[in-house]
Amino acid sequence: MKTAFDTINTATNTASGTADTEFTTVTGEKTALDADTTTKLSNKTTNEALVVTTTATWTAAGTAKTAQEAEEAAQLLAKTLADSDKAAQDTLVTSLTTAETTANTLVTTKTAAETAATTAQTTAQTAYDAQVTAAGATQTAVTAPLAELVTKRATAATATTTLATALTNVAAQQALIDAKQAEVKTKTAERLAAIVACKETKFDAWTQNLADAVAARKVKIDAIEALLDGAATPARGKAGARCEKALSNGTWRPKRGETTCDAGLCCGAARITEGATVMTIETCQTEGASSYTYTKPRGPLDTTFTTVDVPFTCIEGAKKLAAAASALATAVYMLA
Repeated sequence: MKTAFDTINTATNTASGTADTEFTTVTGEKTALDADTTTKLSNKTTNEALVVTTTATWTAAGTAKTAQEAEEAAQLLAKTLADSDKAAQDTLVTSLTTAETTANTLVTTKTAAETAATTAQTTAQTAYDAQVTAAGATQTAVTAPLAELVTKRATAATATTTLATALTNVAAQQALIDAKQAEVKTKTAERLAAIVACKETKFDAWTQNLADAVAARKVKIDAIEALLDGAATPARGKAGARCEKALSNGTWRPKRGETTCDAGLCCGAARITEGATVMTIETCQTEGASSYTYTKPRGPLDTTFTTVDVPFTCIEGAKKLAAAASALATAVYMLA
């Protein structure tokens, strides 16, 4: 009987020594894992700071882009007004050009009449000289040229009157041209003043709209910060806490078991469909729960959370696995 007891005692001591060796090995591996975890947490903090900086840069770029688009819209409106004013000026220039052409025609007509009158006067003077030369020959021969001279002089007087009328018309047309040029100058000054006033008005409106948008955004940001600060995060194992099985790469990471969720709760799965995306969330809920309240991702500048109830089912396999693990631990303890 004693020999059998010694044999059992020796086997027990051997098993205990083996367990101590395994425990020491695991402890050494855990120390390396702890150091690796510390390094990864430091890298995570650095990456989070980089994300904050990048987000700020992106927000500033978006603000600058919005301002540039508003400025471009204002410039496009100013260009439209300028094009309309230019079309009116083109019409006025066409009218002035037509008036100038008419005036030039009158000047040409006046010049032709003046030339004709000069030619007639020269012809009449030549005839008169010829008649004076022949006056000594006979009185009868002089009578006819003198009558012709009277006619020529009357024609010259008529041409002179026509020339005076043409000169008066030229002066009137020049006055009209001067008036139109003064009107063009006035319209040009009015156009420039209108463009400047439009730019000032549009810039003031854009500045006010920008200030209103910034103020509205700040109100929403404050509301979002208050919303996030007030959001409660359940502790590990409590109702609503996540209970997914931790990924493993051969290390001793914690696995899901009967102690994952507190007493009276079970680790269950909720299936959520968002458009073409389907995802599963595992969370601690009461064992009789049939639904899970899922909080949807908040949209840009949304100040409220949107929730929806989705079907929930306890994971029975996890319960059975936990029960089997508990039974195995009890058997090993009894053999020790």
